[in-house]
Amino acid sequence: MLFVDGSSNSNSGGAGIIFISPEGFEVQQALKFEFQATNNVAEYEALIAGLKLATDLEVDIIDIFGDSQLVVKQIIGEFKTHNENMAKYLAMTQELLKKFSSRKLSNVDRTENQWADSLAKLASSNLKMNLDPVYVDSLKSPAIDTLMVHNIQSNPDWRSPILEYILGNKLPMEKSEARAIMFKAKNYCTACQRHGSVSHRPTTELNSILTPCPFYQWGIDIAGPFPKSNSHCQYIVVSVDYATKWVEAKPLSKIREKEMIEFFMEYVVFRFEIPRILVSDNGTQFIGAQFEKALSDLKIQHIKASVAYPQANGLAEVTNRTIFQGLKKRIEEIPRCWADELPNVLWSYRITPRSTTGETPFRLAYGVDAVLPVEISLISPRIEVFDPSLTAEGLRFHNDLLEETREESRLCMIALAGEDGKVL
Repeated sequence: MLFVDGSSNSNSGGAGIIFISPEGFEVQQALKFEFQATNNVAEYEALIAGLKLATDLEVDIIDIFGDSQLVVKQIIGEFKTHNENMAKYLAMTQELLKKFSSRKLSNVDRTENQWADSLAKLASSNLKMNLDPVYVDSLKSPAIDTLMVHNIQSNPDWRSPILEYILGNKLPMEKSEARAIMFKAKNYCTACQRHGSVSHRPTTELNSILTPCPFYQWGIDIAGPFPKSNSHCQYIVVSVDYATKWVEAKPLSKIREKEMIEFFMEYVVFRFEIPRILVSDNGTQFIGAQFEKALSDLKIQHIKASVAYPQANGLAEVTNRTIFQGLKKRIEEIPRCWADELPNVLWSYRITPRSTTGETPFRLAYGVDAVLPVEISLISPRIEVFDPSLTAEGLRFHNDLLEETREESRLCMIALAGEDGKVL
């Protein structure tokens, strides 16, 4: 179900969007307009933004509810559009609706659309918005605005053969040169370009939540729903350690308290140790009596993200987005295989240095760098000269330095948080 509403006043405008899946997964979004908008424009902008959100979530069947009689009647053909802008909005909306195999649009009373209406009014106000779990964003220009595209003539350069290979599968006759182009082209694959993370937030100083030692504090969150996988899973539960940034994740078909407890015990407690702190949002899976009792029995402090402290579960949410982006790049052609690709994405995350620590989660967790597949295929020096006795001695040496490495990463996080170590 999709609930939308737009709001406009003499100073600004905004939109409120609420998406609710059949399983109860909910997304709430408030959009602030950075352009002048009439009430009807605001209603269309809200609807278009909601449809784009549903498309991004790969929704196939959708029921839409809005309290603007004019917009609803125009879309179903009972009212005509006599304004050029309204005609453009109508055309764009109808194109977006075609992306769903089944869609139903209903006009409801404002009392039945109160929360979306409240989000829209909040977005159109001049108040500073800092809500959780509401996603707040801004629209810089109307949806119907189009960019002028100009033809640019350019002379051939080093990019030309790569572009010819990507667009037309054309390669030079020389085998070595062809292999080089094929290798370089991997860095410009269309999936990476389309699904790469794009930040819409203003530039701000990065701050880290500090923890005294590894596996002392974990965050937990849920990502999804995704397209139903071959194993009938639609969600991912993710848990990440605040010190090492080590991440554990598991695909799930259901996201009840029972599944959360089983995941936390198997993937965190039994694999590492009993943490002292667990951070989560206020999802029903995490605030129920069974989940709270499981934590209480282990003497684990449960910190819940709130409106007053929305950054509390930020690490788990950022990790969710990273995993989601990694999956999108891998499953473009076969979306149902995302659960099979999850271990590959987790491996990539664990062996990639994190900006907050300067080290890979693998090294901070185990004290050494992971052996990568490329080292096996190319026979790296540590593979070529491998000696069990020398390796054991080297591991003991690395273990002696592990605490120093972890302390350096902690100091790196303190530096990012500010000289006084204050967490915002």
